[in-house]
Amino acid sequence: LSKELTAALLDSVNKNATYFNSQGIANTLLALNQMGFNKTNLPVKITTALLDSANKNATNFISQGIANTLLALNQMGFNKTNLPAEITTKLLDSVNKNTTYFNPQEIANTLLALSQMGHHNDWVKSWCKTIAVTINPQKYQNKELLQIITACRLMQVPCAQVNVIRSVHEHLKRHISYSTLQ
Repeated sequence: LSKELTAALLDSVNKNATYFNSQGIANTLLALNQMGFNKTNLPVKITTALLDSANKNATNFISQGIANTLLALNQMGFNKTNLPAEITTKLLDSVNKNTTYFNPQEIANTLLALSQMGHHNDWVKSWCKTIAVTINPQKYQNKELLQIITACRLMQVPCAQVNVIRSVHEHLKRHISYSTLQ
């Protein structure tokens, strides 16, 4: 994109961020990331506007909005040490409040984002372990299963000792390259 178009897009984001819902926040963060922006090179006023919008809306996020926003923040380079505590708390509360509404893709994206962002607290680990124990591999795509296994490994949840995860691991070995699982 030209510098002029990029500047116009950033100006539009800045002016409209207060009106974004969870989908708008996540889509904007993901689009900016695909344009080459991340936490370190996105103009501070844009970062502030998007984070303020996320903070304002986080308690009203539905499962898809939570999953997509966490995924986008993770891809932009945010983590538990550089994301403002107030936003982190609200997003984690929303995850906790909505866990029963998550579909397989939202579960996988949320667990992977939380684990990569460094959120390895007891209830996130417990949720990961619960998913690992109760997972039905036929309801998940291979990518989602791999994300869950990766999240469990990052949080040091002992996947290899869980029979269901072992069967998922075997399922994945049959369908994708084993080197990806190492």
